[in-house]
Amino acid sequence: MVLHQPVKKHVFKVRATYQREAEKVIAHLASMSIARVALVCPDDSFGTDGLASAKKGLTAAKLMPVATEKFDRAKPDFSPLALRIHQANALAVVMVATAQAVGEGVKALRAAGSTAQIVTMSNNASSGFVKILGDNARGMSVTQVFPSERSINYAMVREAQELLKASSKVPPELSRKKIPTALEGMRKFDLGGL
Repeated sequence: MVLHQPVKKHVFKVRATYQREAEKVIAHLASMSIARVALVCPDDSFGTDGLASAKKGLTAAKLMPVATEKFDRAKPDFSPLALRIHQANALAVVMVATAQAVGEGVKALRAAGSTAQIVTMSNNASSGFVKILGDNARGMSVTQVFPSERSINYAMVREAQELLKASSKVPPELSRKKIPTALEGMRKFDLGGL
């Protein structure tokens, strides 16, 4: 949230916050009647941020976490917390952490006998993350905050692909000083159906 609050005049954010992702994850799980949710995060600002938002989502869904576990980012030990999560009979585990930590956490959860659905944030949406997970990649859920650049069903994505093909389409009157004014002046902007 350091990039979002307080508002910085010359910073225009174009993606949802990890907080929003965590809230939406909980809403999605609740919509599937998954009420037994465990939360796992590192004991740092990123983890605290995600944990607060996941709890906000749980409150909105009128749910309580069956387990809330923090781990030391520098020296994570997932075995004890994986056992506690398994014993709490969590049906889903929301992990707000780096790719490496989530990979190690999932491995420990599976070793403890947990078959819970594992969900993590978009910071782990990469082919490298899939390699880290190995055989544990099956059934893993990763949030996304924007449509895939290959989803041509969205007008916005089709337009972006056309603009890329057309190379440079920057108007000559564009300047460093005019960009913030132009962005601040946008109203009811149709972002290709979004």
